[in-house]
Amino acid sequence: MTPNGNFPKGALSYFTVPTWPMFGIPPDPAADIHRNMFRGPGYFGTDMVLAKAFGLPKMRVLGEGTRLNLQVMAYNVFNKLNLYQPGGVNQSNIGTLISTDGVTSNPQFGTSPGAYAGRIVELQARFSF
Repeated sequence: MTPNGNFPKGALSYFTVPTWPMFGIPPDPAADIHRNMFRGPGYFGTDMVLAKAFGLPKMRVLGEGTRLNLQVMAYNVFNKLNLYQPGGVNQSNIGTLISTDGVTSNPQFGTSPGAYAGRIVELQARFSF
């Protein structure tokens, strides 16, 4: 929620931009970064379905076995804020860039580009005859 996210001094205070030689083998840009070194925002989602089926009485117009099904489907019931991963799938990589010029830190480094939807409720009625 703050500028620079979890990196208040800017990205260049914590990471260095590798220099690329004119000739030879380029350096490994991720030499100091190891697997699972940073944790992204966690995801917590609870979905629920509440359904009730009613049998309708036998009628001449509707026939036998006429039913009415009512259903409520709720997604993210507890309305928890779930953030996108920085530079994740279908997202801009702006949150993963340390610097664009190697001198100034990217102010959006380590920040989330957005959030998933909040609570969603769907109502459904099905009449079968």
